[in-house]
Amino acid sequence: MMVLNGDNHNIFYDLTPWEKAPYRLIGWWDMEEFAASKFYYLMLLLDRIEQDYIRSRKSLPPIDLDEDKRLELEKMFRPVEQECQKLTLRNSVCVIEDLRNVLYNWKSIQINTHQVAERIGEVRRSVKHEMEINLFMYIPPERAEYYQTWGEKKRANRKEEIPLFGGLVDTKFPSAAFDIIESGNCFAAGRFTACVFHLMNVLQIGLMVFAKKFLGIPTDRANWGPLLTDIQKNINNMNNDPNFNKSPTWREDQEIYSQISSGFFTFKNAWRNYTDHGRAKFTQEEAENIFRNVRDFMQRLATRF
Repeated sequence: MMVLNGDNHNIFYDLTPWEKAPYRLIGWWDMEEFAASKFYYLMLLLDRIEQDYIRSRKSLPPIDLDEDKRLELEKMFRPVEQECQKLTLRNSVCVIEDLRNVLYNWKSIQINTHQVAERIGEVRRSVKHEMEINLFMYIPPERAEYYQTWGEKKRANRKEEIPLFGGLVDTKFPSAAFDIIESGNCFAAGRFTACVFHLMNVLQIGLMVFAKKFLGIPTDRANWGPLLTDIQKNINNMNNDPNFNKSPTWREDQEIYSQISSGFFTFKNAWRNYTDHGRAKFTQEEAENIFRNVRDFMQRLATRF
């Protein structure tokens, strides 16, 4: 990534792990390996500069820096600037570069020990501020595998099916992929009610596919009640419908379809009605139970359609 600074110099930054792949989980080890040692080294460099130029002169009147001292101090700030670049502390880089320009232009700009102390304090405040505005959310390990990128990586390592609901559901219900992924992401992030809302959207897609199996059933109804009632009527009348009773397995199919219809009714009465009217609030345990039920149900539905 390239950033143009105020002096029209091009500064190249190595992106942080979370900038290279935003919205994926970063392990504590990766964060520590990238940030902790570098921040420690950065602050150590600032401490050394303060020790050499500020603390020893704390009780003395301000002293103008001569050419040698200014160039020596300017040179000491180069690794500080480099560390800020590695940490993508872009505002801090600008603050340091401004100080280095003042130190380097010793013929035209005067600076004393007290002013240097103020500038170092400004660098510290800038670094602290930029560290504070980079926020990270902790996700407990037991929920991490619900998160898309982390979970897919772990399942791939274990040679398991990568999609959260399994490969068959992913293939048979491709339009449900977004809500399946988001249900897992929301659960991982602790947004349990949002997780259930997405799960109900997954069921909605499954219901629409199920309804198309039965002639004359419109599939654009938002209200599950009338739609499921019509579906069940068609299931009950399968013995009189040549589109179904010509099959040698129609009685077995009728039983399976009845079970699927009953399953949708259960979801409707237990959770759909509450989420549809915005009244529901779900705990982690409730959301996880609903997640498992919806996943198992959609996997069963995928084997039939």
